[in-house]
Amino acid sequence: MVVIKLLFVIILFVFSVALAYRLRLAFEGMKVNSWIRTPWKNKDVGGVTTSRHMLALAFDISRKGVSRKQIDAIGFDKVIPYTGHWHVRII
Repeated sequence: MVVIKLLFVIILFVFSVALAYRLRLAFEGMKVNSWIRTPWKNKDVGGVTTSRHMLALAFDISRKGVSRKQIDAIGFDKVIPYTGHWHVRII
């Protein structure tokens, strides 16, 4: 029972951190194209099986009007530029 409670607290913490980043992106005027994905949705869009989108730890942000400097200022763990969007990883 203690393990289940601890797991729940960890999941809640991770989701809270991800939500805080999501709100910051919205505040900065950045459009999030993709955030949380189910394994089925991830497969449909061609995501890798270890995608952090399935853990709510990654976002895809529209590149329209958003510079790398703006993305870097938020402090993501990793930023990968793709055609049309930035893939950003929280942790």
